[in-house]
Amino acid sequence: MSRTGIRAITLILLLIIAASCTRVETQLAEKGHLNLASTKFPEDEVSNLNGEWEFYWMQLLSPDESAIEWSETTSYINIPGTWNNKSESGEQYTAHGYATLRLKITLPEEDHIYALYIPPMLTAYKLWVNGTLLAQNGSVGTEAAKSVPDYHTNIKLFTAHTRETEIICQISNFHYRKGGMWSPIRIGEPKPILHLRDTNTAIALFLCGAFIIMALYHLGIYYFRNQELSSLLFAIFCLTFTIRIITTGDVLLSYFIQGINWSLLIKLELFPLFFGGPIFLQFFKSLFPDEMGNFIRRIIIGSALTAGLFIIVLPVVYANYLVPVLEVIVLLGMLY
Repeated sequence: MSRTGIRAITLILLLIIAASCTRVETQLAEKGHLNLASTKFPEDEVSNLNGEWEFYWMQLLSPDESAIEWSETTSYINIPGTWNNKSESGEQYTAHGYATLRLKITLPEEDHIYALYIPPMLTAYKLWVNGTLLAQNGSVGTEAAKSVPDYHTNIKLFTAHTRETEIICQISNFHYRKGGMWSPIRIGEPKPILHLRDTNTAIALFLCGAFIIMALYHLGIYYFRNQELSSLLFAIFCLTFTIRIITTGDVLLSYFIQGINWSLLIKLELFPLFFGGPIFLQFFKSLFPDEMGNFIRRIIIGSALTAGLFIIVLPVVYANYLVPVLEVIVLLGMLY
């Protein structure tokens, strides 16, 4: 493995930072209301629906609920963020549960078509705009048996007949260690929203192609010069990193394989951590055999693979609690 390969992977990773030409403006909602009346959506700008959303813990309220139902138990939660360990009036919210979130928006124009960029949530949701069900991931339920998790990005268009728009989102989570709307919904003209999605997809596909090409190149080097173990290890790492790319962000794998099992998707997302991390550590050992000791390296690799084995075997509802441990192991490996 040459230094040119290391420079190449560094350059490719920098593309993640310089991802998009779409500008994202953030104006915070207060007490469940976001005023975008003075916002003019140009063709290259979208707005995050960040700030304080109305929050109704352990309630699944729909647009046809009476005003009394909405007003009696109103609290607020900052979005984006999970509801873990949040509290209101002494009540502690747990990761597993369900809630309804509501946001009222004042838009700049009426009788106008807008678009929403809706990221995955933890772990199932239903979303209404002005009383119309616009998007859904999985099945929202009040218990684990009735809640089905799902994980993909939605792009939805709607017509705002008035400047006042209401978004209601039911979320349930009984399968992950965190729950809620951990990434912001974005609103804008259809063109920049679609451009944002297409740009993210293009960058992800480019990165996948680049890592696959590097993997094939170094597999070729290993085949013709099999004494270079570093080339084989680097090729394997590139392939595992490709899996990470298509299972995070906009979750491209869910587009390629419609209806992919959520548990399988999460385990594939974690695979590069517990397998790719040790491979990359071993790769550096092959490059600098005299600089890296064996004892600590073997402990780190053994710990990562052991955690990975539990993640593969256990259901995600239990296995995902090992992720913080795995992240610490990977961090120690990087520092080492």
